[in-house]
Amino acid sequence: MTDPKVMARDLSQTAERLRPLVNILPKVGILAQGKGVVVVTGANRGIGLSMVGALLRQGFCVGALDSSRENLLVLQERYPNLLPLRADITLREETEAVLDAIVRKWGRIDVLVNIACLAPTRRLELPPQEETRREFEVNVFVPLRLISWVLPQMEKQGVGIIHNICCGFGIAGFPGILGTAASTAALESLSRTLDLEMRSRGIRINMMYPPFPPISSAAI
Repeated sequence: MTDPKVMARDLSQTAERLRPLVNILPKVGILAQGKGVVVVTGANRGIGLSMVGALLRQGFCVGALDSSRENLLVLQERYPNLLPLRADITLREETEAVLDAIVRKWGRIDVLVNIACLAPTRRLELPPQEETRREFEVNVFVPLRLISWVLPQMEKQGVGIIHNICCGFGIAGFPGILGTAASTAALESLSRTLDLEMRSRGIRINMMYPPFPPISSAAI
């Protein structure tokens, strides 16, 4: 388990870098009062952990998903409005079970933040197809599955916000991360198209571009 003092220091430093990301959460309805329910994937370290800490300090209720929870459990000691949930989000049944738990606890999901991802680096060569397929599964199809689950809930509420974490490499490319760049480009296109389709229903789908480096996030 991470030392609480070390984690607090790292959270403070990283929160400053993430402040612009947290501040773009639209201030509408209950979100303007810091009372919304936010789901964050890849939440146990890196970008996810820092964003969870920032949201908790603003008063949001946060359902935090990751395959491990040691850092989240430390935060939970200070913030009762945190629900840390262990889940492999590549598994449909596990994911649906934890999302159900969040709705049972708070009755709604206002914001979904898809942070969990795979971003391996390789030598400058064409990666095996199965590895690239795995990156697309985690970086594109998992967020799409999460979105598909929360959309009916958000439509019932009449409002909802989805933030997909992307990177500039999806536009510009970068050596050694073919799968990451290609899957991020797909996620960007998916996000833009879904936003056009869903905005008339009160749901917005946004792309967020965190600083790079040194913040990292793991999926599973």
